[in-house]
Amino acid sequence: MTRELTAATEHAGVRLDAFLSADGALTRSQAARLIAEGRAAERAAFLLKLETAKATREELAALFEGARVILADALCTLCGAPPAEPRDEQALRAVLGSRLTKAQILGTIELLETYRNHCEYNVGVGPLLGGLAVELEEIL
Repeated sequence: MTRELTAATEHAGVRLDAFLSADGALTRSQAARLIAEGRAAERAAFLLKLETAKATREELAALFEGARVILADALCTLCGAPPAEPRDEQALRAVLGSRLTKAQILGTIELLETYRNHCEYNVGVGPLLGGLAVELEEIL
């Protein structure tokens, strides 16, 4: 998934460096942070970059699931329940909780789960990412 993301992290004038790890890979933490902190243009540019980088459905499924788990833990934290994930993502959960409402977090969790499940079918990466982009902006 990082094949072309490491080469160029700017698309349509939007810099994506803040959302990539040191080696240029997008981790689930950066994906969740992009959902919480990114602007619509940043999210769209990133999803387009995933498509042009020829990400596979399996890579997308893993990314969607990882981000979904972090968002679920953020929702648990907001509701007073202990998170299932390690404490190293505690700061990210706090950012998610402060920037998104419970309804936005829950809607995004459901959306990521839906699109993770869509990755199991013979659906192209482009339509998956395009549909996710549109529906994500409706939630956020």
